[in-house]
Amino acid sequence: MLDLQPFGEFWINCWFNNNYSILTSIDKKYIDAAYMNTYKYRIVEERTANGTNLEYLMIGHIKEQRDLVSSV
Repeated sequence: MLDLQPFGEFWINCWFNNNYSILTSIDKKYIDAAYMNTYKYRIVEERTANGTNLEYLMIGHIKEQRDLVSSV
């Protein structure tokens, strides 16, 4: 059984931290991959149910980082 340890070096989002919790529990070398600065930022514009306009910053991952996590 795998002894899962939460990835707590920093917080990006649920996808990132969940995947890197698993990866770094399997092999600590994946901590280096977590520090790859391969994020892209975008502003998302949405409207709430009551009609309020909302803008927020969203972090995405470039294809290389998604591929790394998917290939394990």
